[in-house]
Amino acid sequence: MMMPTPQEGHVSGYVALVGRPNAGKSTLLNAILQQHLSIVTPRPQTTRHRILGIYDQDDCQVLFMDTPGLLQPRDKMHEFMTGESGRAVEDADVTILLIDGIKGAGGPERGFLEGPLSQCDPAQTIILCNKMDRVPPPKVIELQKDLKELQLPEEMEVIYASALRRTGLDDLMNAIKKRLPEGPKYYGGMDGEDIPLTDRTERFMAAELIREHAYRQLREEVPHEMAVAIKSMKDNPKRKKVYIESDIVVERKSQRGILIGKNGSRLKVIGQNARQAIEEMLGRPVYLDLRVTVSPGWRTNPRLLKELGYDPGTVY
Repeated sequence: MMMPTPQEGHVSGYVALVGRPNAGKSTLLNAILQQHLSIVTPRPQTTRHRILGIYDQDDCQVLFMDTPGLLQPRDKMHEFMTGESGRAVEDADVTILLIDGIKGAGGPERGFLEGPLSQCDPAQTIILCNKMDRVPPPKVIELQKDLKELQLPEEMEVIYASALRRTGLDDLMNAIKKRLPEGPKYYGGMDGEDIPLTDRTERFMAAELIREHAYRQLREEVPHEMAVAIKSMKDNPKRKKVYIESDIVVERKSQRGILIGKNGSRLKVIGQNARQAIEEMLGRPVYLDLRVTVSPGWRTNPRLLKELGYDPGTVY
């Protein structure tokens, strides 16, 4: 396919969002796009895949890559997640390292800068201190001291923001656009073609929304041992409804009971909330058949990981 010729002054490229789990990467992406694309929960390690979000304006097309939180892999699932982050950094024109302003900057950030981000051009790396709406002035001084101790290169710009309150985002977008090369629109823009929000399929996004609403009903360790598999997703034009069959997969029988709840009460709430979210995404009614199945050791089984959409073949 021929790439369209860019207009003069039009910039485009890939931007990787990386950082600790729960630093606010998904919240930032959703705030920039003004759409609920990446799932967000109070729990760390919610994001498991690299999620592409397409920000399109007359003067730019920025392809944001939301990534799993950088962590030390403990199983093949974590290896897959770490690989997703590493590949995003390798593909990026600009890398943004998010720092949780409440927790401050320290050993993990030093490890990122000396490890995965060490091959990045400092001038093409932005430090974004997030959640600043919740950081009192004394803590701001501590955060600035933390950053000084990291000995950041002078050309590495630091921006303070709150993704939740949408403050500092104009400064961030200006900093990104200054660093992107002139280029065409990678998605849409030809012959009146619509610009998509992401390159992910509706099937993938439906699974993510189910997982998000399951997370919101659960406590403790269950979310990290849970996956969602869409068994079938069929559009019925006559009834103007989408029929979805989906499994929530857990590792232990006891977890299945927790997910289902007393007399099926918890699973019913998960299904209702997920169905409403999927309907909003698709713009049409949905029938959701949701079940809970047990697959012992799925996080360490290459075959099951691949079936569930987590292919650990490439490990960063």
